[in-house]
Amino acid sequence: MPENDVESDSFDVLPEVGPDGLRRIFRRHAAAVAVVTTTHRGAPVGLLVTSLASVSATPPLVSFNVARSSSSWPALAQAEHIGVHVLEAGQEELAVRFASKGADRFAAPTTWWSGPHRTPVIHGAAAWAVAEVEQQVPAGDHVIVVARLLWANARDEADPLVHHDGQYRQVSGAAVPPENPVGSRFSVIRASPASAFEKISEP
Repeated sequence: MPENDVESDSFDVLPEVGPDGLRRIFRRHAAAVAVVTTTHRGAPVGLLVTSLASVSATPPLVSFNVARSSSSWPALAQAEHIGVHVLEAGQEELAVRFASKGADRFAAPTTWWSGPHRTPVIHGAAAWAVAEVEQQVPAGDHVIVVARLLWANARDEADPLVHHDGQYRQVSGAAVPPENPVGSRFSVIRASPASAFEKISEP
């Protein structure tokens, strides 16, 4: 047997994985930093997430996870539409603000406007979209929210803010992005906030 092979019986002595083991694994996982927003009772609500993921291209679906204990969850639980923002490398201060409990997250210096469906849209993100909530799936102490993108925009020249090993980091030496593939539902629009979206059309 090669020296680097491990017999399956040896795994019996490994400790059971708990919350600390999960955190240890994901400290090695680099994730984009995103802010999710909605409007609840006429006021903007938002939180920071590092669980944003692409689910499907057709239809265009994304997902993210929210702790049931989050102060933002009661509002998100009732939301029909949400804003999804991938933060730009220079928005670490904004990330800290949206991750802080009790902070007035939409007060200055945060700049935002009311987008489609009165969804709060944060200025300066690397990419942003307005989406319709399609599913809420309970999963342990979190809820997985699945949403369908309706309007979207991105800045190809922007580098994302990344969370890794408990810290915010920047991507260096980013590759030049390829041209949009045939059939892509996203295109870059550089415009004023009032028209800064392209509606995602169906095939």
